[in-house]
Amino acid sequence: MNGLSDKFDIASRSYNRALRWDDMDTAVAYLPPESVHGFLAEREIGEDVIKIVDYDRVRVQVDQKHAQGFVRVMLQWHYDDSLTVETCMVDQIWQYHDGDWVLVEEWQMKGDPLFLFAEYDEEDPNAPHPYLPGLESFRETRMIGLSDTEKRKQIREAKRSAKQENDSKEELSSLSGAGPSGEASFDTPISSRVR
Repeated sequence: MNGLSDKFDIASRSYNRALRWDDMDTAVAYLPPESVHGFLAEREIGEDVIKIVDYDRVRVQVDQKHAQGFVRVMLQWHYDDSLTVETCMVDQIWQYHDGDWVLVEEWQMKGDPLFLFAEYDEEDPNAPHPYLPGLESFRETRMIGLSDTEKRKQIREAKRSAKQENDSKEELSSLSGAGPSGEASFDTPISSRVR
């Protein structure tokens, strides 16, 4: 195995081990920052109700070219007030970015519903994950796979667009009679606007 695969093996094991032992501080280290709040909110619902007994990574793949990883995990779990052990299968998609592996999608594919994981909707496979960004969105917002020239071009276009939007807002503000702070509007009587 090369370094990228080794790092993926460590990251996916660490994340799933953290879920197994309810170590959310470790688990969130493998998530995009914008997903941490949603992840913790979902886990908080079931933290005293669900106990994960064991996990087994049954399939692991690494796409070296695109720096992506896939893991299929079989989880055994039970409700806290029950001794009946249930099983579910969860698929995880990871992206290597800025020196770390990041979990960008995680769907429950089979087994008894475990509400800690979003269930994959076969009728609408394009439905977004409730809190994880998804592989394409993650790659797009972080400009993964683009050359430095393409990245600079997108950054320039984004700045130009933001400036145009800001100029449009200022123009609308001046047309409405509001000053730079937006204090007045068309609803404000003229006598109170002129002092």
